[in-house]
Parts: sequence; C-alpha cells; structure tokens
Amino acid sequence: MDSNQIQQVLLNLILNARDALNGEGEISIHSDETADGSLLEVEVADRGCGIAAEDLPRIFDPFFSTKGDQGNGLGLAAVQTIVTANQGKTTVESRVGVIATPW
Repeated sequence: MDSNQIQQVLLNLILNARDALNGEGEISIHSDETADGSLLEVEVADRGCGIAAEDLPRIFDPFFSTKGDQGNGLGLAAVQTIVTANQGKTTVESRVGVIATPW
C-alpha cells in the first residue's frame, strides 16, 4: 500500500473518531500483524457516541453522513475504496450507548 494512501486512511479514521467524541473522550490506535505475518491489522477505536444500528450498513456509502453540515460523507467512503483496492477489508463494531473497550 502506498504511504500516501495509508496516511489518508488513518487521517480519515482518526478525524471520524474525533468527531464522534464531541470534545470529550479518547481515541486508541492499535496495529499488529496477523498470525501468519501476511497482513497488517489496524484498529482505530473511540469512546464516542456510537453508531445507530440503522446507520451501520450505510457508513461507507459516498455522501452518507450523520454530521449534518459538519461532514460531507466522503471520509469513510474513501477509506473503504482505498482499503478494498489494496485487497484489504474494513470492519466496524459499534452500538449507541456502549463504550468501546479497545483490545
């Protein structure tokens, strides 16, 4: 994966996590190789408000945003496009009102 693409993916994930915090909380970033060493796993977790179940299927859709005028809905769409183009995958775990416990 190109270093500029990695930077764009991480920046978009971190900005999205920051926005979920509403000024309070923490963001955790963790990376590790898979057991066979063939892949790198990166996790960006926040202790924010969570994502509503009905919104989860759409968060990677271009122009989908729950941020009103604050977002354009392209950050997570770009993440998915870049990761998929590099034979990776994105996964999300989130529930409204449940604070994430990173690894």
